[in-house]
Amino acid sequence: MNTRIFLIDMPRMMREIIRAAVAQRSGGDIVGSARNSDSARQVVLTINSTRAEVVVLTTDYHALADLLPRLLVPGSSVHLLIMTGDGREAFHCQPLGETSPEALRNIMDGIAR
Repeated sequence: MNTRIFLIDMPRMMREIIRAAVAQRSGGDIVGSARNSDSARQVVLTINSTRAEVVVLTTDYHALADLLPRLLVPGSSVHLLIMTGDGREAFHCQPLGETSPEALRNIMDGIAR
């Protein structure tokens, strides 16, 4: 089964690089994309309709702060890759869960170890 990939606000060159990388690796399909002008709510609806498993976007995406809490929910099967605007680095983001003071202390304690 192919991994379903959704692209958000990718510059043309970056889209072509990702398409080439996906084409070289069997098992991946780009199933959709969204523009920078689309609202975070509309993007999430589109992602859900495509059943994307991986969402790739850049740090330049205008609605990044609105989109992240909608995608990074505990139990979500969507993997989120955020690339720097120049495409040199990417980060795999995951939800950390509860944000109570106790939960945050536990997260910080885990990082400090």
